[in-house]
Amino acid sequence: MNYIRFGYCILMMLVLSGCSILQPKDATPTYTPKGDIAVLGAIGTEDKQLLATEFTVNALPQYLQGIRVYATAKPFNKNAYKKLLKSPEATKVPVKYVDSIPNKPNYLQLQLIDRIAVLEALKTSANSSIANYIETQNDSRLVSAITVVFPKTVQDEILKADALFLQNNRYKQYELALVKDGNRVQQISLQEAVVFDYELSCFCWGENKRRKIVLQALVDTNDSCPKGTYQSADKARDKMDYFKL
Repeated sequence: MNYIRFGYCILMMLVLSGCSILQPKDATPTYTPKGDIAVLGAIGTEDKQLLATEFTVNALPQYLQGIRVYATAKPFNKNAYKKLLKSPEATKVPVKYVDSIPNKPNYLQLQLIDRIAVLEALKTSANSSIANYIETQNDSRLVSAITVVFPKTVQDEILKADALFLQNNRYKQYELALVKDGNRVQQISLQEAVVFDYELSCFCWGENKRRKIVLQALVDTNDSCPKGTYQSADKARDKMDYFKL
């Protein structure tokens, strides 16, 4: 009997130890958006957790001159549609997606393409407090692109425009200004859209000709800052050549 008990204990130990190292075949976490809705042109921070990515909007700069935007239409696929359904605002713009039907509904990617204009806007007195904030917060990011769906009639108008600009329409709210034949013919509030994905850009700091540390560039999150610039303003100061005439 003692041998039987001993054998049984060994068997259970092997089973338990084996269970502790078993992993599911599909262990890749699914990221679900949480927190604030990513707003094109906004500044915030991103927190990637195990099962979710949380974005927090910390500042909404004033773009008084307008920032050039490029719009691209893309057909929904399974992955994009799943992301849309996870948005807390998904029901605001109903989308009928059937995978077996060849003609799929479209969504839009809106991307800020004039990064120099963004930097110049952040250097104005209207945004001085925001510039001071991101100078001390190295994890601050700019929402440089969003993936959205508008009602179809609105999307059609956006795609027919000669040019698009992001601008303020009222306090801390943005809109798209549509330009045709050199004239601004229509304004569309971004609040009409459902945002279900976004891209971020990092700020790069460097020394200007007056030997002051200022914003010098915007780069995609996975890219490095240009030579002589750094994501940290403090590091840029440390790298200053004090013997430079």
